[in-house]
Amino acid sequence: MIYNFDKVNKREGTLSIKWDAKKMFNIDEQAIPLWVADTDFCTVKEVNNAIKKRARHPIYGYSFVDDCFYDSIIDWYRRKKDFLIEKDDIIFIPGVVTGLHISILALTKPGDSIIVQTPVYYPFMNAVAYTGRNLLINELKYEDGRYLIDFENLEKLMLEKPKMIFFSSPHNPVGRVWDKDELNRLAELCLENNVYLVSDEIHGDLIISDKKHICISTIAKDIKRLLITLSAPSKTFNIAGFSTSYAIIEDEAIRERFNRQILAQNANIYNIFGLIALEKAYRYGDEYLEQLLKYLSKNFSFLVDRFENMAKIKVVQCEGTYLAWLDCRNLGLDDDMLPDFFENDAKLWLSEGKIYGKGGEGFMRLNFGTSRKILSIALDRLQIAYDKKFR
Repeated sequence: MIYNFDKVNKREGTLSIKWDAKKMFNIDEQAIPLWVADTDFCTVKEVNNAIKKRARHPIYGYSFVDDCFYDSIIDWYRRKKDFLIEKDDIIFIPGVVTGLHISILALTKPGDSIIVQTPVYYPFMNAVAYTGRNLLINELKYEDGRYLIDFENLEKLMLEKPKMIFFSSPHNPVGRVWDKDELNRLAELCLENNVYLVSDEIHGDLIISDKKHICISTIAKDIKRLLITLSAPSKTFNIAGFSTSYAIIEDEAIRERFNRQILAQNANIYNIFGLIALEKAYRYGDEYLEQLLKYLSKNFSFLVDRFENMAKIKVVQCEGTYLAWLDCRNLGLDDDMLPDFFENDAKLWLSEGKIYGKGGEGFMRLNFGTSRKILSIALDRLQIAYDKKFR
């Protein structure tokens, strides 16, 4: 089937947080939303058909996780990631952020230290703060337009005896797809210092470069005794509203502690539509994903070309995700004036870089997972506002 990602899908009036929540966030009604990380694309046809079929049955009671749901994940990881997992390794959770909180509660105590590498998805920091743990920051190094892990500083932080490190792979918002050497070195540090590694891999299917997403357990076998991998089909197939994610935990002891916390937090109630969407997406989503990656790659190239006429804004090379990280520091605007320029001058709603922690100041995150037409209109607006203010 040919998917039409060029189609402009009207999302207003669907309770979309991306499109309908402008008043809630005090955003100009005319602003084009390019912020929260869902796409404006219809999902896999088989997902839609299966949801419609189940919805025709007028009883929506409690559900359980059947073997077909586990099997679809196992098969997807075998085919797409060369990662052989078993049914017992998979634990369903409402969301990846829930998984971060469960991991903390299961494996650490109040006052324990957790490392977060900023700029990064802000719920990483929130999860540490909300659970009463101590936040240690290892800021990524930004060199020659590319982000790297600061391993020298990370080794120093290990001397403070952290219990856990949160890892974004591929990285949100900077778009890095970590290579084998980086992952091996990270695994070695965790093993040497007995530090749990919680890897958020929700964007792992969305590789728009010649890189390959590597599941860390496939190259560093010993790390499984310290590893929790969190993921979901939500970003890949635009089904985040079904709140269905999962953890992959190969170590039996960690799995038992994780499961105990799920029960303690009453997080073991399943969304029947989410389970169906997950299974059908992983069963029938290959063609969709192949076409999506080509479209996103062209969108990013289109975006980069357009920014050539806005030289004071640098686009960080995106290897994975559909999120462009914009270096706006040469505009000379502070962290209050910068989002104001995008919203009120350009009529665009982006995510402010400062919310992603240290190193995010002066940056903005732009979601290019939308139709080329919407992206073109948005960049036209930005060009006009840029020319007025900075030419």
